[in-house]
Amino acid sequence: IYSHGELNKNCIQYMENGEFKVLQQISDGTLITTSRGYTLLVEKNPKDSELVDGVPLKAGYFDTVGTYNYQNVFGSIKTIYRIRRMF
Repeated sequence: IYSHGELNKNCIQYMENGEFKVLQQISDGTLITTSRGYTLLVEKNPKDSELVDGVPLKAGYFDTVGTYNYQNVFGSIKTIYRIRRMF
């Protein structure tokens, strides 16, 4: 998913506390951002769904499960990686 500032696809990876920050909660999960400017969607789960904007994502193992499309505030369609918290 994310290692040494780069996005890695098709792998399981441990992410430490504070490595990502919450952008916002949406109906399908939690939009997060990385220090390198990537935006990702964490599939809806009990551990992340209560986090508020701007707080660090809690540590855990994640895997990439595909992509997610959404419309941004300017009306354009964005495609980002969708990840799942394993534990």
